Amino acid sequence: MKRVEFRLIMPRVGSWGWKLFGDGRMHVINKKLVDETVDRLLGSEGKGLWRYDLGSGCSALVFARVVPSGERTGESDGFCGYDWMVASIIRHNRISPTEVR
Repeated sequence: MKRVEFRLIMPRVGSWGWKLFGDGRMHVINKKLVDETVDRLLGSEGKGLWRYDLGSGCSALVFARVVPSGERTGESDGFCGYDWMVASIIRHNRISPTEVR
């Protein structure tokens, strides 16, 4: 088992002023995954990146990395209702809108 950190950022937001979503906030989900799943998602480098177009000028990026043993991660500000993206990545190795609940 390895601990994997998934971090959400929204580099393109279709809002007034094009301000970055969550600027200065940490939107993270940590999951414990079996080694086979980690290898499938993150490969030998232990890192991954997925992009999803939300429409209306918005897009999301989800970065993932294996958290080294003993490293403490900071307090998360939540995943803003986009937890389904992480579930989709774990199941399909892509962000699929069929995962929205």
